[in-house]
Amino acid sequence: MWLLVVLWTKDQPEAPSKSKPARPADGDSTSLDAFKRFLHEEKGFAERTAGNYWTSIRMIETYIQRNRLGFSLMNTDAAGAQRIFDLLMARPDFEQINIQRHRQFSAALVQYVAFLRQGGAIVSGGTDNGEYKQPGQKTITETVFDVLRHAGKPLTVSEIYQAIVRDNLYPFGAQDPQSVVYSKVSLACRQTEIRISEGKDVLIKTEEDGRKKFQVMTAEEAAAYLKRQQTQSELATAAPWAEYETVLKQAFQKGFQKESGLDIKKLRKRWEEIHGEELKDSDEVVRLQLAGHCVDTGKRWYLAELLLTEDDRRIVLEYIDRTLASGKQVLYYSSIYAALEHELESTILTEDLLVSYLQATCQDRYILREHYLTNDHRAKVDLAEEIKDVMLAHGRPIHTDELKRALHHLPPDQVERELHIHQEFIMDAFYMYFHESMADLTEEELDQIAAFIQEELDEQGYMIGDWIQRKLARLYPETAERLSFLTLLGVRGAVA
Repeated sequence: MWLLVVLWTKDQPEAPSKSKPARPADGDSTSLDAFKRFLHEEKGFAERTAGNYWTSIRMIETYIQRNRLGFSLMNTDAAGAQRIFDLLMARPDFEQINIQRHRQFSAALVQYVAFLRQGGAIVSGGTDNGEYKQPGQKTITETVFDVLRHAGKPLTVSEIYQAIVRDNLYPFGAQDPQSVVYSKVSLACRQTEIRISEGKDVLIKTEEDGRKKFQVMTAEEAAAYLKRQQTQSELATAAPWAEYETVLKQAFQKGFQKESGLDIKKLRKRWEEIHGEELKDSDEVVRLQLAGHCVDTGKRWYLAELLLTEDDRRIVLEYIDRTLASGKQVLYYSSIYAALEHELESTILTEDLLVSYLQATCQDRYILREHYLTNDHRAKVDLAEEIKDVMLAHGRPIHTDELKRALHHLPPDQVERELHIHQEFIMDAFYMYFHESMADLTEEELDQIAAFIQEELDEQGYMIGDWIQRKLARLYPETAERLSFLTLLGVRGAVA
C-alpha cells in the first residue's frame, strides 16, 4: 500500500490577506524556552513531555518556512497563532504528518496558543533566572524574594509557599506548586556567586533546628556572610591555638605587626624551630587566628598576658572597681592610665594599649564606651569631674596643654571652658591650674586665714606681695608647708 503525501506549495493558493496571522513589530519574537517552562511550571507537564512539545513547535515552524507559507509562529500573538493553527490543519499534507506523529503537532499548537493567550507572546529574552513571565506580573523567584524581604527572617520553602498563597501573590497553575517554589529557591541559591558579582540580592540557605531555611541578603551582606562561613570552615582545621601562643610568647613579646609579611615569615620560621614541623595554615588563617585571640591595638596584635601581667591586671581592675564603687559614674581610660602609669610593671604599656586591653578583655565586666567605661547604662559624663581626676592624679598644678593631652578625647575648647566656669579650678600661674581640694585646707584653717586677712585689711586697707605666705609660715607653719607647691597667686586662690 502506497501512501501519497502531497506538499502544497505553489499549487496551494495563499490565504486571503485578511486571514493572514498578525505579525508584531520587527525584532520581537517568542521564546520557545519560555514556552517549555510554561508547560512544565505552569501547566505541570513532565519535563520530557514539555520538551516534546517544544520540539514539535520547532518542527512546525520549520515546515512553515520550508513551504514558504508567509507567516511564522515565532512572530505572532495568540489570535495569529490560532489562525496559523487553522490554516495548517486545513492542509492535507500537514494533517497527514500530524496523524503519523499521533497528533502531537496539533496538541502542541493547542498549548502554544494557550501560552500566548496568557501573555507569553512577545519577549526579548528570559528573566534573570530564565523564568516564564507574563507582562506586568512578577516571576515566582521575584515573588519569593518579596516574601522573604517582608518577613525579615529566614523561612522554609513551605512557609514561603503558604505566604504566597495566603496573600494571593502568584497565580500558580502547576499540579504541585510547592515543588515549583522549591525548584526556584534551589536555583536561586545556586546562582549566588553570579548574583553577587552583578550586585543583586541573594538567597542564602541556613539551617535552624534541623530545618532548611532561606533568607534574602544584599550582595554585600551575602559576600561577607559567605566569607565568614569559609573562615569558620578553615579555622575548624587550623593548628591549635595553644601552639600559636607558645610561639608568640617566645618570639613576639612586642607584638605582631598586622600588615607585615616579614612577621608572617618570622612566625613560620620560629614555629618550625619550636614545634619541629612547618605551619600548614595559610597566611589568611594565621591572621584570623591572631585576630580572634589577641588584643588588637590597631597596628599590632598582642597576647593579653604580654600587655599586663596577672599582678598588673589585678591592680588595674581593683582601681576601676574601687573608683566606680565610690560613686563615680564614668571612668575615662586616660584617667586610669594617669593614675596607674607608675604602679604597673609592664614596660610596653601605653594609654592606647591599656584601652585596647580593656576593650578586648573586659566586655563582660564593664560597659565599655569609646573614651570611658562605666557599670551603669544610665551614666552621664561629668566633664568637670574628669578634669578634677586628671589634676589630682597629676598631684601639682598642671599646664592646660598637658591637661588637654590627658583629656584628648574631649574638644580642647571644651576643657578651657570648664576651667573658666567652675570655681573649683584655681589658677596658679598663666595656663597653670589645680583643683581646690589639692590645697587640703580644713574649715578651721580657712577660718583662721580669713580672720587674719580681714584683720590686715581693717588695719592697712590692703595686702601686698607675699604677705599671706609669710603670715602663714609664722602662724601656721604646717599649713604653709602643705601649700609650698603653689605660687603666690595659687595660695591666694586657695584661701580666697
